[in-house]
Amino acid sequence: QAVSAQRRCMGALSPSTPSQLISSSRAAKAASLGLAAAMEGMPLTLPLTKAKGASALAQARTERRLMTGALCCFLAALLGLGALYAHLLPRMEAHGGEARIPRNVEDIKSLLAVLERWSTTAPGEVLSLFCATYVFMMAFAIPGSIALSVLAGALFGFVRGMALVVGCCIVGACTCYAVSMAIGKPLATWLWPVKMRLFQEEVAKRRNRLLLYMCFIRVTPAFPNVFVNVAAPIVGIPFDIFFFTTLLGLFVTQSVPVKGGLEIASISSLSEIYSRSLPIMCLLSLVLLAPLLLPLLLKERGKKKDKAETSAGGAEKGNRGIFSGLRASWKRSRDRRKRKEDSEPVEASV
Repeated sequence: QAVSAQRRCMGALSPSTPSQLISSSRAAKAASLGLAAAMEGMPLTLPLTKAKGASALAQARTERRLMTGALCCFLAALLGLGALYAHLLPRMEAHGGEARIPRNVEDIKSLLAVLERWSTTAPGEVLSLFCATYVFMMAFAIPGSIALSVLAGALFGFVRGMALVVGCCIVGACTCYAVSMAIGKPLATWLWPVKMRLFQEEVAKRRNRLLLYMCFIRVTPAFPNVFVNVAAPIVGIPFDIFFFTTLLGLFVTQSVPVKGGLEIASISSLSEIYSRSLPIMCLLSLVLLAPLLLPLLLKERGKKKDKAETSAGGAEKGNRGIFSGLRASWKRSRDRRKRKEDSEPVEASV
């Protein structure tokens, strides 16, 4: 339609006589109107398609850059940890040990004997190796940090071991949050599709009480900590809430394995640590959650009291309205009866 209208417009612009000039001008005007109408009716699919394709291409390039950056960070951290191990491995082997992550109580006991002998001559090397390994495992969501927490309690004592474990965990968790914000969504949906959907629904329901919900998640085994570290930026949990609840939850969840490290000689499995310290863990959870639960309970109690007072005030107002209506009706009937009594003697005298 646009091409035919343009042809009519071009043909109308070549008159040969004055009469044809007038008719050609009218035809050109009509053709231009037809061209505009045709252009208005044409679907503008080509520019929109180009814009959509450009935005998708830009998004793909951004995701590719983020994935490349995260992969470079992982490789750099892995190379740094490998260089540290390469430097300290001969000294560790000189004390009769081997470089491996402990997975059970027997591995913890054998590694503890090696590190105790090593820490007497070079405590800084033992500390740097432990911190680097712990932060790397937490930053890239590698399971197995519970055994390192038990090892920290057995090697450094409760106070220093607790401070060391909490510091390494918070640094590793914040790093994991940043990495997951960049490239974590496809990996998380591939690894935990059901948990991701459930966690996103729960967060969406409790968006107004997100701080309390995250505190509850951190001090209870509802979701694993590794999963929460990866999924938190994907479902839209702010970093300040993530940092505060992680720090609060670490004092509860890590106190049990660190305390279990003090009793490593009498423990046969890692599950025995939690079975022994379950009452202490529940008590610590209540103590840490009390400052958050108390204002919420008082607020809910105040809302219920205000609602009850409002309903009672409405009922009283309704009763007052009923009684005032009855009083007005009785007053009208009394006035009517009085007027009737006043009119009777006048009629009799007449």
